[in-house]
Amino acid sequence: MNGVRASAYKGRYYKGGLGEQFRRCVLERESHGHYGSRNSESSAQGGYQFLANKWQQSLPYMLRPELLELHGERLGRRVYRALRDTPIYKWPRFYQDMAFFSVLHYDYPCSGASHWSLAGSRCNQLAGMR
Repeated sequence: MNGVRASAYKGRYYKGGLGEQFRRCVLERESHGHYGSRNSESSAQGGYQFLANKWQQSLPYMLRPELLELHGERLGRRVYRALRDTPIYKWPRFYQDMAFFSVLHYDYPCSGASHWSLAGSRCNQLAGMR
């Protein structure tokens, strides 16, 4: 998977090993490593093609505790509001990677990975799905 770099996020929910391999596989399959991708036929956005109509408000909410921990109360609240009000495809790579691993964590052990399940994809094998 040329062009797909290591995760910019290595925080609380980061999963190395197979988790990082799964992330790289999904990123390559969904957007060819382009974090600014938008799907004109759906509301899918960003490197991981999150559906904006489903995730635009919930992703920042999921990230909020770690944002506050990472940036402190004042800056964390500002970053939270900025993410909530900015289309996902415009989020910096760090926050898109953070969102990916947070989704995996909240739905652990592997139901979070089901958001990126595609029949016959080798990514499914990396996530322990068939």
